[in-house]
Amino acid sequence: MAIELRFLTALIRKDAVAASFPGGLAGFRRTHPEALEDEGLFAILSLSGGELNEALDDIAAAGLDLGACCAVGDMWGGPFTPCDGIAFERIESESGLPRWLARLGA
Repeated sequence: MAIELRFLTALIRKDAVAASFPGGLAGFRRTHPEALEDEGLFAILSLSGGELNEALDDIAAAGLDLGACCAVGDMWGGPFTPCDGIAFERIESESGLPRWLARLGA
């Protein structure tokens, strides 16, 4: 399964959340009920960089090393902060604007 990037999207590996976030996966879900998820990733969506940075600062303050488990991208240009273990895929569309997907992988 994959998560489609919408606006600005931060993707966080669930294995890191399970190991380091207070309360693990359930704790993350309680703290971030707006997060999307698939089997391997959580996604935090935002309309602005400032708003996304605030959310990521809160997550980092809770104990997650985002440099090791988080990638960031946007729906127009794809990834701009890669992360090992998170793969991006560009899908061409008839409109000429690509769609971007992210999934757990190399």
